[in-house]
Amino acid sequence: MLYKPCVSIIEDPTQGSYLVEPKFDGIFTSIRKHKGKIEVWSRRGERKITLEGLLKDSLDKFPSDIWFLGEAEYGSQAGRIAVEKRGYPVIHIFDMVEAKDEDKDIVKRKTRLDRLLIKLEEKHFELVEGIIIRAKKIPEVFKQYIKQGFEGIVIKDLDKNFSAENWWKKKKVLTDEFIIMGYEFGQADWEYIKNFEVPKKGIVGNIVCGLRKDNKLAQVMRVGQMPFSIRLELTHNPKKYLGKVVEIKGFERFQSGALRHASFIRFRNDLSANHLKKK
Repeated sequence: MLYKPCVSIIEDPTQGSYLVEPKFDGIFTSIRKHKGKIEVWSRRGERKITLEGLLKDSLDKFPSDIWFLGEAEYGSQAGRIAVEKRGYPVIHIFDMVEAKDEDKDIVKRKTRLDRLLIKLEEKHFELVEGIIIRAKKIPEVFKQYIKQGFEGIVIKDLDKNFSAENWWKKKKVLTDEFIIMGYEFGQADWEYIKNFEVPKKGIVGNIVCGLRKDNKLAQVMRVGQMPFSIRLELTHNPKKYLGKVVEIKGFERFQSGALRHASFIRFRNDLSANHLKKK
């Protein structure tokens, strides 16, 4: 595809100047006018017909030589809340790619993008505003954006040309404890699985996790991201871990208690299900 995902950053840059923008919780979109139609594509190369329908009234004004890059309020809890509050969905436009004579300067391109969006007058588009700061200010700005309810920040190197390889994303991470209620088994596609003894029912694909609600254990999510060693251990000893407490991390907490993009951290052998009931 046209655009490569940003790399998640572990340690903040220690020197230099950067454009820092808030990261919205939604789905990445590439938008263009092509053969007389407006197309909206996801990061995985899927057409988003519903979003295309929102933009049909802007067809005549839409530039034909530009890809707009944005994050759509779509497919997430935060997005649904934002739509309910505003009354209609928005695609937060954070950058653009021009077919010809692309401006590599981030600041100049951002200014041009702002002018284009004003001229377009599309209510479903909003420009993502950013600030230019020194590296040492990034942790402070990150905390400020998190307090405002954003998913995190995107950090763009002002000294580098336009490229997602020079952009980094820093997202808030949440952790919580859940109770293992069961498993979902499946057939692994990995070539090296043949080197391990796997039961006929297959290898553990997901851990079914629950929380206590109204004194009852309720399933809230399935977790499939885990090290292969943990997957294999659960496959061979499933009963051993039923009812045990597991620590999970994610990037957003849903109203149900589930975590978005959940992944396994560790077994909490120091905690029991009864302990969670008392929390």
